[in-house]
Amino acid sequence: MDLHDTPEGTTMWESPEALEVSDEARRTLEGWVGARTSPQRIVMRARIVLLASQGAANRRIAREVGTSRPTVVLWRTRFVAGGVAALVGDAPGRGRPASISSAKVRRIVK
Repeated sequence: MDLHDTPEGTTMWESPEALEVSDEARRTLEGWVGARTSPQRIVMRARIVLLASQGAANRRIAREVGTSRPTVVLWRTRFVAGGVAALVGDAPGRGRPASISSAKVRRIVK
């Protein structure tokens, strides 16, 4: 892969093709965006995919959603690989490590 290639096969200066999103997936994504109780990280990911399905360039999506172009590429790639379900989970190792061991939690609860 060339230095300026993206995982989708286009160079970073080209607009990738519009993502193919099924009607069912589109309804789910639009539901997440419209729901008042959806976690904001899920809403952002859904907006990225919806804009990408309209053929918007990664830079424009990043600007509109308030994130970086690499983040847009990441979520486009994850959606292509795993569909709507891939937008819900976070990669392993993300977040703050537990400060209390599970054994100690069990002792406290007991």
